[in-house]
Amino acid sequence: MRAQRRAALERYVLNGSPLPPRPVLDAANLAAYAYTQLASDDESREELWLAYAKAAARHLHHRTTLLPLVRAWQRAGIESLLFKGFPLAEFVYASVGQRHYSDVDVLLDPRRWSEAERIAVAHGWTVIWARERSLYANSHEEGIITRNGVVVEVHRLIVHSGSPHDQHQRRVTDAAWAASEPRKWEDT
Repeated sequence: MRAQRRAALERYVLNGSPLPPRPVLDAANLAAYAYTQLASDDESREELWLAYAKAAARHLHHRTTLLPLVRAWQRAGIESLLFKGFPLAEFVYASVGQRHYSDVDVLLDPRRWSEAERIAVAHGWTVIWARERSLYANSHEEGIITRNGVVVEVHRLIVHSGSPHDQHQRRVTDAAWAASEPRKWEDT
């Protein structure tokens, strides 16, 4: 059964048709995306509309919660690099509801984490995990913060690794910073 669901998703994503059954779309977090890919007169759109509306509303909630924090960090001279789901939904996909993500991933210079953490707390965020106060000294994250149901993973490294000797993660992270370009986002 799992292989059949996977095959149905592959046919849909790679070829655009046929539309997989709704439970398959839901399990893959693709119902909102599917809504945007169907013709406006397709009868299947009606049953997918709510999934899209929820995804778009969720993204807008994430945006309005995150933006003041990014502004505050920027005012303090702390550069942030948004990556993975949130910025793809915000800047790449045609519509913010198309791209599913669970949390927001932000890369910061780890030397600025203490200051970034203080700023986040001053703006109503709660620190739910911090590398320096944990047993995981080699984590790729500096901290995890939350506010109003929005979870932000503050990364020091992009690549996951539990080894302090893995230099690949530092090279990939440095390359990401070097290749990044400032992007205007609202008034940031």
